[in-house]
Amino acid sequence: MKRYYTYEAGKRNTLTADLLFQGRFNTGDIKHTALIAFDMNDVRGVSRESNEESTALNAYNPVYGNFEAPDLSELVPTTKKFKFYGVTLQDQVS
Repeated sequence: MKRYYTYEAGKRNTLTADLLFQGRFNTGDIKHTALIAFDMNDVRGVSRESNEESTALNAYNPVYGNFEAPDLSELVPTTKKFKFYGVTLQDQVS
């Protein structure tokens, strides 16, 4: 089997928040549990990375541990910024 690897070295800062609000109320004979959730991820970092084809792997007789980390010092550092936001709304009815 062909294999590929991604090797990355650098620094990364991550801010993660997850808030959940719950409310209970009735509409006539129906009971509701309402959930509202917000989540956020803010990731920033500087790194050097290499994506290459690795040595093949025999699926019937695999040999692991033969990976040598590449020299990344020649590569130009890359700045990465990611922001993820999510909202969940749910009404549990009984």
